[in-house]
Amino acid sequence: MPDRTHIVVHPATTDGGRAVTAHVYGEDRPVGTAYSFAEVVDMFRAAGLETEKGWPPIRWQGGGPDAWGG
Repeated sequence: MPDRTHIVVHPATTDGGRAVTAHVYGEDRPVGTAYSFAEVVDMFRAAGLETEKGWPPIRWQGGGPDAWGG
């Protein structure tokens, strides 16, 4: 089965940021740190991860898109 790209949004740190990594071709690559869902979307676009079909699957760890610490 071919490798499938997916995104992991990690649990929030004490400053409220959440690390975002992309699993691409068998490797986890850091994308950045987001402080809101809008920043996750911006990262997808900047990294070229948004296509006409949408985004790759997102794995939310430590809460979903509404869970931001701080």
